Amino acid sequence: MFRFTTEVKGLAIDFDSFEEPIESWNEIVNDFNCLFITTVPESKENIENALYAKTLLIERTPRNFIPNPAIQTKVLQSLNIQESELAYVSADSVFISNALTFYSCVIYVSDKLLRYEEFPRLPDLMCDNLLKVEEFLNNRLVNYLGEEYFSQDKDGPSTAVIPLLEIQCDGEKLLLIFLGRYYGSKTYMSHLHPYSRILFLNKKADGKAFRVYDEAFARLLSAMVRVYLKDFSDCICSVPVRENEVERFDYIVEKIAQENDLENINSNFVVKRAHGAQKILNYVERQENVKNAFAFEGNLQGKKIILIDDIITTGATLKECSRALKNAGAEEVYLLVLGVNQKEIEYGTANQPRVCCPKCGMPMKLFANSSNRSLFYSCRECGVLSGYEKEKAKLLTQINQEFTKVSEMDNEENFDIML
Repeated sequence: MFRFTTEVKGLAIDFDSFEEPIESWNEIVNDFNCLFITTVPESKENIENALYAKTLLIERTPRNFIPNPAIQTKVLQSLNIQESELAYVSADSVFISNALTFYSCVIYVSDKLLRYEEFPRLPDLMCDNLLKVEEFLNNRLVNYLGEEYFSQDKDGPSTAVIPLLEIQCDGEKLLLIFLGRYYGSKTYMSHLHPYSRILFLNKKADGKAFRVYDEAFARLLSAMVRVYLKDFSDCICSVPVRENEVERFDYIVEKIAQENDLENINSNFVVKRAHGAQKILNYVERQENVKNAFAFEGNLQGKKIILIDDIITTGATLKECSRALKNAGAEEVYLLVLGVNQKEIEYGTANQPRVCCPKCGMPMKLFANSSNRSLFYSCRECGVLSGYEKEKAKLLTQINQEFTKVSEMDNEENFDIML
């Protein structure tokens, strides 16, 4: 599921980030309306002569300033599309991070296993190579299974290609598999992103939707275990909960264990030292907070363990749990989470998008019906309710109109577009 894009009608390609020969772009140029962004005059000439494609030549600028609102405006004007119809394509993580400040789709291309620490904000799509970009877009494939499953988009993709991340722990690399991105409840994106809201509501102990989605999560996680981890694993457990907290993964862990012939070792994985909540702590404080907080009571010599948690933010808790399991003899620990917490984004336009009440104009919040699982918006001020799909359509119109105002500015300086 893309954040705001429902249909990709044009590609803005960060040409300088790719090492592939120019002819590698032939198929993509034939299938899509493309604009190549480059700082190199020779590259501009080669693209125009070899691919007969549109180009955008910009001045040599530090990578951390590309793309910016001026470039975004020129891209939309050249491709003659709206912001929600555009996809940026790049092999550079800095460019990707900048592109995510707009509402357009963002596609990262790399054949390397991504390091979790390098991506505080994950792109909408990750592909191994240019052929995969074409395949994903033509067949409407997605990366985030959880986001797609709960998107309520009846016409959306039905197949997800799961991305894998690696996370550093004591000089070793841990494999991290996840269902989707998570935008925290304090960020405005949480009420625009169904999967994030469902994760939040499902773990809110005093809410009507508490654990309503456990069965769905168990089914999705079990499928991922079956495809990626079953043949390499012996046992499964979740992060132990603190004293007086509800164990929310007991059903999910047991369900996965039964369906994949794994040993459920949850009862032996315990908290040995009281520690506070991680939510308000920074990275260093989180590490200290959970240091030596967990222990496994038993022998895991040579075993390969799947460790489950809901949200990963800094990875401090999962790393400490991994240490405890390895101290008990575990040979490998694989991390499986529902969501990867996303760093807050400062968007390129002045106004952050939000769904507002049609009656009083106040921001509305996204909720889930605990009976039929449908999503709806509710206004706390006046009680107005509205369906998710209806408000999503209005939001996309708002987003496109917002940047249309920006695009009316004169940004001719320092740009050279070949149409």
